Amino acid sequence: MEYAAVIPKFVGAILARKPLTVYGSGEQTRQFTFVRDTVDATLAAWKAKPSSRVWGDVFNVAAAEETSVNEIVAALEELAGEKARVKREAMPKSDPLRNPIDVSKARRVLGFKAKYSFKRGLRETFGWFKGRRRR
Repeated sequence: MEYAAVIPKFVGAILARKPLTVYGSGEQTRQFTFVRDTVDATLAAWKAKPSSRVWGDVFNVAAAEETSVNEIVAALEELAGEKARVKREAMPKSDPLRNPIDVSKARRVLGFKAKYSFKRGLRETFGWFKGRRRR
């Protein structure tokens, strides 16, 4: 998948005023999870009794909303206060337009529900990266 770790790649690029590489139309969507939500889900699984079906099982953890690559770029432009330079490349055939994640099992078994919307998580991530660049 060409968009693995897209958030840190795009945030780093826009802060460094480098081009953001967008494949295809940029309308492909993904569901993102802010790290604190991932930690909450992990702790919920860790706190389960070892005899429960949680131990050794697999759970999908993500925010429910799908976000397109173009929406990521627009949100970052808003946070940075400037237009991003976007470099377009052909979309790899192996990259799906959508990759929806079913989080119902995590909700049902762990009581997980993402607390951070995409925009809130991106705002915190952007601020963290921006603060690191000042050092």
